[in-house]
Amino acid sequence: MNIFELTENAKILSQMIDEQQDNETEDKQALIDTLEMTEDSINLKLDNIGWLIAETEVKQKAYEEQEAKFKREKDKAKKKVEQLKELISYVLHQKGLNKLETDNYKYSFRKSTATKVLDLEVVPAEFLKEKVTVSADLTKIKKYIQEHGAVEWAVLEEKQSLQVK
Repeated sequence: MNIFELTENAKILSQMIDEQQDNETEDKQALIDTLEMTEDSINLKLDNIGWLIAETEVKQKAYEEQEAKFKREKDKAKKKVEQLKELISYVLHQKGLNKLETDNYKYSFRKSTATKVLDLEVVPAEFLKEKVTVSADLTKIKKYIQEHGAVEWAVLEEKQSLQVK
């Protein structure tokens, strides 16, 4: 099935979902009402929705691949800028210059101070900061509940995950 074979009702449903996402609202009842108003058979309705899921998953994968490509290109551009700055720095130092002005750009060095810790083990405690991340070990909790029964601070929820093939 392709987009040209979708019923007009499925196209409307798809547009409604897109509009809700663009407006950052979620009105499931409006989607359900629209779906119920259509005169298509249940099989056709579900086939149309299944097609929309498959089409959206293809788009999602393409976006993820594009995102990875953009990250690689961004990293390459960042590295190139660093290399070009190192080249300018080298040229200025070779000529013994701290400043240089051309028709288009001004080049100069700015002094800065960076702190470099040589041995973290001997740094006094007052100069250390600790980062702590606390999260629940869901696997351990599930196993505990399964072995010992219910606890008041966690529950096991039965869920269903729809598979579209």
